[in-house]
Amino acid sequence: MVHTPSGGLHVYFNPGQREFRNSASKLGVGLDVRGERGLVIVPGDWGGYQWDPFYNLMSIPLAPAPNWLTPPEPERHAPPVRPERSPGLSAYGDAALDSAVNRIIAAPRGEQHSTLLREAFSLGTLAGVGLPAEFARKVLKWAGARMVSHDPQRPWRETEINRAVDDGFNAGMRQPRETRP
Repeated sequence: MVHTPSGGLHVYFNPGQREFRNSASKLGVGLDVRGERGLVIVPGDWGGYQWDPFYNLMSIPLAPAPNWLTPPEPERHAPPVRPERSPGLSAYGDAALDSAVNRIIAAPRGEQHSTLLREAFSLGTLAGVGLPAEFARKVLKWAGARMVSHDPQRPWRETEINRAVDDGFNAGMRQPRETRP
């Protein structure tokens, strides 16, 4: 163990045959893990880092790394196949749907959730006017499943995508667009 100048603590473990990834606060607030290619500061003649007087590399061997240091791998599901075109889909609705799908899939990191909500809302305003609601929801959820995850260690969950689509779409349906005859 190493005590840091700010009152923190670095604890070193023997990884055994396991490979650990670096993470910051994923396992708990202020709990960082350094593994393969990770950098740490060790005590020296400068910097204020100090070996623990009882638990240090000179006095005891490294303990095996606990299992909780390795978060479970996220479940990966094959995204569903894009739904077939729906009867009753107008040319305008089809174009709006394709445009929304392209914006959702291409949304930059940090903007995926707001893009998905915005596009779901926009299409919700068209529900019943050349855009079958259930078909539009299916396609929006399909596109959401193809968004690039903002954090590869925590990919988008189906429940998050479904909630965003349903919330945005329902809000849009409460404010239908007026169409010209």
